[in-house]
Amino acid sequence: MIAVPHPTKRFIDDERTFLEFLIQQYPKLHDEWKAKTLKEFEKQADEVAEGDEEVRLDVYHSLASGLDEYDSAADTFHSAMLIMVYSYYETVVHLLYQKAKRVPPLAKLCEANHIKLDKERQDDLNFLYNVILPVRNHFVHNNRPDTAEDSKEMEQLKAICQARQDLDVNDGRLTLTDDTLSLEALKRAHRTLSYVAEKLGYTTKHIGKTPNK
Repeated sequence: MIAVPHPTKRFIDDERTFLEFLIQQYPKLHDEWKAKTLKEFEKQADEVAEGDEEVRLDVYHSLASGLDEYDSAADTFHSAMLIMVYSYYETVVHLLYQKAKRVPPLAKLCEANHIKLDKERQDDLNFLYNVILPVRNHFVHNNRPDTAEDSKEMEQLKAICQARQDLDVNDGRLTLTDDTLSLEALKRAHRTLSYVAEKLGYTTKHIGKTPNK
């Protein structure tokens, strides 16, 4: 007997697996990039020094010392992953609504189909709408020091930051210190999306004969 998941359910699972893998692989990829960059600095220092060891060391340390200070790759990745996770959630909600041009909140779909969410999944939705969505919107639209402090959402964002260790706002700029928030959002989104999809009939079917014992 072969288990054949519904295409929508497979998409929900496969996209979650891919995003989780991507997030977890980043530290390794970043370390490889940094090591490659430092080797390039060594090469540049050798070319400039022309055999003078003192000059070579001065040039190398000058280049390398600024790497951490100006390394924005981590910040960019953390914010990009959060945006991708919420995009995953919105994409699946759109699939569940099928041909709707404007997609209402998932709770409306549940209400229309008499799907009752337990407390855990209701908490998931509240987290996605009241924590992840404001942070995502700020990263996409307002995350510049010259405009962020004037944003009407800033007080809400400051309250979110105070409740978390992985999110910080400084001089009007929002930053994620790691990918904890993205992984939590991904887990919550997948859990609730999978539940609603199954209630809507997007389940795994078993095809074929049961083998004889």
